[in-house]
Parts: sequence; C-alpha cells; structure tokens
Amino acid sequence: MHVVHYVLGFYFYTAVGPTAMLHLNRDGHELTNYPFSILWRYAVALVVFVWASYHQYNCHQILANLRRSNNFSSQRNNVADTHPPKPPQTLRVGIPHGDWFALVSCPHYLAEILIYCSLLVVQAGSLTMLLPCWFVAFVLGLSARQMHNWYLDKFDDYPKNRKRIIPYIF
Repeated sequence: MHVVHYVLGFYFYTAVGPTAMLHLNRDGHELTNYPFSILWRYAVALVVFVWASYHQYNCHQILANLRRSNNFSSQRNNVADTHPPKPPQTLRVGIPHGDWFALVSCPHYLAEILIYCSLLVVQAGSLTMLLPCWFVAFVLGLSARQMHNWYLDKFDDYPKNRKRIIPYIF
C-alpha cells in the first residue's frame, strides 16, 4: 500500500464517522416521532448493512486462508544462531474462490460500497453521506481495476467471466 493511500484512508475514516453522527441528530427528533416509511428505510438499511458486512468478512477470511494455505516457509531463530531468518524468496499467491469471488475479483470492495450505501439510505441521501459514498465507490473502483488486471496478468487460468467489482457489469 502506498503511503499516500494510507494517509488518505486514515483521514477519511477519522472524519467520516463524526460527520455522519452530527448529521443524524441535527433536527432533534426521536426515532418514535418518525413516520412509518422512515422506519422501513432503517430496516432495509440494517439488512443491507448486516448482509454486506457478513460477505465482507467471508471474503476477507477466504483471502486470509488463501495466504495461509500456501505454507510460507517460516524459519525460527535457533538460540545458537545469531543471524535473523531469511524471508521467503517468492510470495506464492493463488486465485480466490468461494462466496462472491465467483462473480467478481474484489467482492470485499463491493461489500464495502454496499455498507456505505446502507448508511446513505439511513441518512436519506444527504450530502453528508453521499460524498463519502461516492469517494469510497470511486477509490475502490480504481483499486478493483488494478487488482483485476493483476489477476489477469498473473494467472493464465483466471476465470474470464469474473468482473472487477459489480457482478455481470463492471
């Protein structure tokens, strides 16, 4: 990860939470004073949030297990050995399969975008949440393009029907 990407993410995630919280209670209404349609909006947003979070977790587990299954050589220091262990010369990677990986190269990015969309639904499309949602979709779309192209370059047998981030479309 490039240092600029890290710093940008740090500032973004530090600012977006408090900004969204400030917007939620700006009118002083309690949840019981809202009309029934708003409660439905909250219910739908909650279902999408939980569903996307579950799939994001599964995708991260698949990626973590993919790395673990490669059995990287890990050398331990012997008490008598004064030299540090040598890092592996090559990083062996594989093609992820399972969950939303059947459809897209970066399903964890898709899940992140869906999480932000659920927050946007809660805030009724407010500019406070619309801009971060667009930002996340744009940045993750660019990252997904790079990752998808890397998979295509690295693996001859990479599934050609997988899209980058949006199933069947992009």
